[in-house]
Amino acid sequence: MQQLISFLIASISFLPLASLLLFNVIGGDFFSTKFLLLKDVVIFLLLLIYAAYLIQQFTIKIKYKYIVILIFVYFVCLVFNAIVFYSSLAEIVLNMRRAAMHLIVFLLFIFVPLSSRNINAAHKTIVLVSWAVCLFGFVEYILPDSFWNDFLNIAEYWSTNKFDPWAAESIFYSGRFYSWDLFLITGEKERRMVSTYLEPTTLSAFLSFAFIYLNYGQTNKSVYVKILISMIFICGILTLSKGFLLSFISAWLLFRIKLHPYAVIILSLLVFYLAAAFLASYGITKGAFSHVNGYYTAVNYLLDGNLFGKGLGSAGNYGNLADKHEGIGEAVGGESGLGNMLAQTGVAALLFVIIIGAICSELVKINSHISRSLNLAMMAWFLTFIYSASSLGISGNVYVFIFSGIYLSHFKIRRKANKYYALEWAK
Repeated sequence: MQQLISFLIASISFLPLASLLLFNVIGGDFFSTKFLLLKDVVIFLLLLIYAAYLIQQFTIKIKYKYIVILIFVYFVCLVFNAIVFYSSLAEIVLNMRRAAMHLIVFLLFIFVPLSSRNINAAHKTIVLVSWAVCLFGFVEYILPDSFWNDFLNIAEYWSTNKFDPWAAESIFYSGRFYSWDLFLITGEKERRMVSTYLEPTTLSAFLSFAFIYLNYGQTNKSVYVKILISMIFICGILTLSKGFLLSFISAWLLFRIKLHPYAVIILSLLVFYLAAAFLASYGITKGAFSHVNGYYTAVNYLLDGNLFGKGLGSAGNYGNLADKHEGIGEAVGGESGLGNMLAQTGVAALLFVIIIGAICSELVKINSHISRSLNLAMMAWFLTFIYSASSLGISGNVYVFIFSGIYLSHFKIRRKANKYYALEWAK
């Protein structure tokens, strides 16, 4: 079990690069599409192992029952939505995965019985993965474009994936590798770090989690850890990801301003909506602002009485958009994670928001640096979720759900003097 969990944690970060390398060695579209689902296979293998364990033990202990019930109701809503508002099967499966996998992983680690040794191994794995991702990131960042274009043939790799709408003939023409965001300052496109993820947004999601988890989860940091945290921060900046900056700033503020998770959620939803409404009134809805506009249009679509959305797979960045000729950024819910879900599933997306708040509420009840760091990481992810559709990707974003499940499941807590105290790891 320990090896399987460590493999899952590592594979999430290294599968994209591994798939590219295998594509160059063997060829075929298998490695640019199906191979990337290996992490899904590992997740469901863990589920099967746990099911076998339950059958053998004839028992099940459900912790945080109300969260589990909320997640079950949410899954039922997704299935109902997919059946009633039928889109193409491929788009339903793809969007179902993006809407459900984060919580599937969380449930897995809430239920799977792990020892302290397993948990320590998970912590060590995330540290080692962070070192490897950062070091390779620095190397690929300073190498010429020919490393990706000619040596690794990434353009050919992209062309074999029919679900990839952002393929380009060279990394110079790809928004994954070059950004226009600093053009007014530098007068040219700027290179973005992609490391083992082959793209910057999910890389920045991983770096955001690693930075918050390691920086706020420990008090007495060794020189080794301080160097790693500094490297993670530099790599995050080099991704030129607005999500990383949003996560960094929000974690810094929330660490100092103690607010209940639901207060943070409500304030975030209101602030993003009002800001988007202001921008939309002046016609500022494109480029970087298309993200908040996607959230704004999705909320308005819900308020107009479309309580069940357009249907799973019928909207969002990976949906069969009826208004796709307007561009993803102009479509209802486009470019926003929450916007994608509101446009597709309506009120079910609000249930997802409630579940995130419930998870964070339980985390803050545990009086430990690690649980507080995980609450900060989850809140930072939620802000990115409002802003960017990349938050729905599994790679990078799922780490906070893995470790939140682990720590909620294995801390034994009790109520004393109106506070919760972490007593010990569950054996």
